[in-house]
Amino acid sequence: MIQYFSKLRFVSAIISILIGTFATLTFLPVYDVLDECGMINYYNFLEMPLGSLGMSYFRFVLTIFVAIIILAIFFEKVADKKHKKLLDILLEDCEPNEFLKRYEPLTKKSKKLTEMQKVILSNYAVALDAKGSTTNAIKIMEPLVKEPVNKKAYLNQVLFYCNLCSYYCNEDIHDIDNAKIALEKAKDFFLQAENYLKYNDGRFHIEHAQQKIMFLEGDTDAPLKFFLNSLDTAKRKQEKVSTHYLIAKIYEKRQDEKQKIEHLKFVAERGNKMYIATKAREELSKIENNQ
Repeated sequence: MIQYFSKLRFVSAIISILIGTFATLTFLPVYDVLDECGMINYYNFLEMPLGSLGMSYFRFVLTIFVAIIILAIFFEKVADKKHKKLLDILLEDCEPNEFLKRYEPLTKKSKKLTEMQKVILSNYAVALDAKGSTTNAIKIMEPLVKEPVNKKAYLNQVLFYCNLCSYYCNEDIHDIDNAKIALEKAKDFFLQAENYLKYNDGRFHIEHAQQKIMFLEGDTDAPLKFFLNSLDTAKRKQEKVSTHYLIAKIYEKRQDEKQKIEHLKFVAERGNKMYIATKAREELSKIENNQ
């Protein structure tokens, strides 16, 4: 699963603090000078006339402060829009290679592994998995989930571990033991997170990972029901394509060739350059040649 972030969400907060500090440090010396000159009555300061030098200066600084905050919010929204447009390359266009090429510079911008940088690396790993480089996605996520984490970011950690569990469940990896360990970690962080009862996405990610493990262990009934229902809530094309592929694999295990082909066709037609779309086309070609 992909995560969204705004690069300037943190910047806007920093700007607010800096401007607030600047306003305080700059205004107080002026205030002291005016006070020494007898130009300010401490208790009636806010009642000073508009033409007063102290009050004019105060309102000037306040205006600048508010203007900076408005600009910070504006640029935050611009950054959000730009980032979502970048994510659309993967989530709607289903072009992991193009996404990786454009997204890679973001993975190298910060030397310190902040929570935002973890999200960036996690998104990058999702694209690697979509490309078919699941082993490389695991190499990114395994050390990432072991890094110290702030309690406020526990819900991010839930998604990180669920993604890692999903990679272990990949048909080319098939590592059930590590998948179970990752799932248990996700559950632990979910229960420790603040307001976790309100985090419906967290429950879904955990259940999604759980059903993948159940399928690997031989159960097809519960996973089939879950993933068919998931199609109704899937909002992005990449998510729908991935879900259809899982359903095709379940029908394959149930030896329902007709349903398997139907879902593989969806993947082949809509998956564009995703690895599973290539696999679906190859499999459909083999089926057609054998008929």
